[in-house]
Amino acid sequence: MAVFSSNSVRQLFVANTSGTGGSGQYSGAAKTVDNELYLKFTNALGQAVISPRIPISKIKSTSSKAYAAKVLRSDTIAVNTAVVGQTYNIRIVFRNWGSGSAENQYFKYTGTYKCKTGDTVATIMNSLKDLAVKNFAREAVPLLTFGLAGTAASATMTTNVGVTATAKNIGTAGNAITLAIASVSAGAAAVTVTGNAISVSLTTAAKTIADLKAAIVASPEANALITITGTDATAVSAETTSVALTGGTTTGITITEVAQPWVVGKQQGRPLNYYFQFVPITDSTGAENVAWGTVTSVAKAYAGQGTYHLAADQEYFYLGERGDKYRNVGFPYTFDTTYLVDPTKLYDTIDITYSSADSGAVGVENDLRVITVLCANGTSSAIAKLIASDVNTATGVTTIPVAPAA
Repeated sequence: MAVFSSNSVRQLFVANTSGTGGSGQYSGAAKTVDNELYLKFTNALGQAVISPRIPISKIKSTSSKAYAAKVLRSDTIAVNTAVVGQTYNIRIVFRNWGSGSAENQYFKYTGTYKCKTGDTVATIMNSLKDLAVKNFAREAVPLLTFGLAGTAASATMTTNVGVTATAKNIGTAGNAITLAIASVSAGAAAVTVTGNAISVSLTTAAKTIADLKAAIVASPEANALITITGTDATAVSAETTSVALTGGTTTGITITEVAQPWVVGKQQGRPLNYYFQFVPITDSTGAENVAWGTVTSVAKAYAGQGTYHLAADQEYFYLGERGDKYRNVGFPYTFDTTYLVDPTKLYDTIDITYSSADSGAVGVENDLRVITVLCANGTSSAIAKLIASDVNTATGVTTIPVAPAA
C-alpha cells in the first residue's frame, strides 16, 4: 500500500464542498479565547466535526498545493547506424521490481533483429517495434506500449482527386500500401486485400466517397491499413491503376509507460522505474558499439498531486490516525469505513504544520503535528481559497497563501 509521512500525528480532512447539512463539507474556521485555531467539517455521516485546536503562535509552516495531473513517462529511441550482419536488441531494465529496492531488477528485451543487405535504420526501427509489441504482450500486467515516431504515408488518387488515403500507422511501412477502385458498377460492394494492395469495388447505386469510406471500414484488413478522407457526397469513378502511398517516414521508436494497477490500500500504482541499454554490436570498423541508438525523453514520469488515486490513498492511510486504526486487520471480520474522497473529483491540498508545546520543549512535549485538508479542485480552486481566506481572517495574518501553488 502507499505509505506517507506522518510526523508525530497527521489528521486529514476531506472537503468536497463548503457549507453545512451534507457529508464531506468544510464549514468554516474559528479562533478560541486561548488564541487557538480550528477548522470545522462534516464527516461521512454528515455529523459536525472539528480539527484539533492549533495554537496560532505554534504554527511552523503552511502550504497550499494545486492539483496536478499524473504524467506517464514517454521516450523515443532512434537507431543511428545500420550494420549488415549485426543483431540489434534493446534491453529494458526495470528497477525497484516488486519492492522499493533498486537491487530488485527485471530485465526485458525488445527482441533481436539481424540487419540484412538493403536495410536502413528505418527498417531496423520498424522491426524492433514489431518485436517489442509481441514480446511485451506476454506480460500479465502491461508495462509499456510501443509505436513509431515519424510521418504516415498518404496519397491523393489520380482520377478521384477528392479522395485521399492515409496510412493508419506512422512509418515507412505505409509506403508499400496501394489503393485501386476496380469498379463502380459491381453487383455488390467488395474489398480485396492482397498483402498491402487494396482493391475496392462499388455499385452503381452506392459509389460516393461516403460509400468508399464505408467499404474500407467494413473490411478489417483494409481498415487496419488506411483511412479515407474526402467530401462524402462526391461521386467516385473507377480507377483501376493502383495509387501508391508515399511520404511515410520512421524517425524513432516511441516507448510509453502504462499506468500500473491501483487498489486503495493495497496496490499503489506507482510509476515504473526503468532505463534502456543497447546490446553491443560490432560496427564497420570492427569496434564494439553500445551507442548505436539515442534515447530522447518526451515526458518524464510524475505521480501527480491531488489525483483521485493519491487522494484516496492518503485518506485511507491517515484515517489510521483517527477512527480507522486497524483498517483491514482481521479480514474478513472488519468494519467497512465510508470514505469521502470522490473518484469524480480532483483535489488541492492544504497542510498546516504546528508544534504542540513551548518552543523550548524537547521530545514528545514539542512534537510536530500536521493538519491536511483535501479540497475538491472545483472551479478555480474555490474551496482551497475559501479555507485559506477563512484561516487568514481568523488568525489576523496571512497564514496560508490564498492561491494554491502549482
